Amino acid sequence: MKLEWLEDMVALYSAKTLTAAAAKRNVSQPAFSRRIQALEEWLGVALVDRSRKPVTLTAVGRDQETLTRALVASVYEFRAASRSQANGQSHLTIASQHSLSAEPLLELLERHQGVSINATYRIWTGDREDCLAKMISGDADLLFCYERIGVPPSLPQAIAKTLTVGSDQLLAVCTPQLQARLTERGARVSTPILIYPREGFFGDLIWRSALPALMEAREVEIRCVSSFSYGLLDLALSGHGVAWLPMRLAGAALADGRLTPFASAGPPVPLNVVVAITRRRVEELAVAIRELAGLPCRDASMGPAHLDGH
Repeated sequence: MKLEWLEDMVALYSAKTLTAAAAKRNVSQPAFSRRIQALEEWLGVALVDRSRKPVTLTAVGRDQETLTRALVASVYEFRAASRSQANGQSHLTIASQHSLSAEPLLELLERHQGVSINATYRIWTGDREDCLAKMISGDADLLFCYERIGVPPSLPQAIAKTLTVGSDQLLAVCTPQLQARLTERGARVSTPILIYPREGFFGDLIWRSALPALMEAREVEIRCVSSFSYGLLDLALSGHGVAWLPMRLAGAALADGRLTPFASAGPPVPLNVVVAITRRRVEELAVAIRELAGLPCRDASMGPAHLDGH
């Protein structure tokens, strides 16, 4: 089996026709068709239905698009990682909670590049629990996530060092129009809310710390449950309800007036922004992490052994 056969299938998925895919791959249409046939023979299944004009993909061919693209990407990722290691490059795999995948992460990368110019990165974003699992399984070197203030780090010290690099808060927000409508109608009208799953990190915080006060003051109606902060932000901006969002995510919309704090929901829920570093990379990353946290880089007391935060 040849990698170029899989690349041909990726080209076919993108171009839709054999002729356009052949042009994309810079080969003649007959030669391209023969390579697709070679892949089919190796697999033992038909990927293209040649009984129809124009030629179409079979059900198997269509269903394997995601896997085919992933296989090609994995091969190139393997090559890049191997070359990086051979050239002495530093490769970091970073897991980041969805709503933290921009500002502090970009700042860390900039600082790390200043320390290690020959560096490559892989950034994986997901729910907080999935990010923690990545660190525990050893599939990530760094983790950006939120933690409750005053609560010990979620990752055992045997696995990772944890440092607080910033703060944030969960704030109930909605459009000014919805705020005015709900204020005008008073507590007798249901307040639509957009909320995280109760079993998740943000959801647990809101259900415990913020929602009880709102439910005591007003009748509420759960319009949407989602673990995706950006999705809840979009829904809030569209006027679908009140959402509790990190200020780092909702700050721009609050600043320009598209969103406003929903006063009936009570005070915001404070949070820490933390970075966890796997034990095997602490020494290498100490300088960049200390700079990110605003700690003195030359202070001997802030060596790797003192990177535990909170």
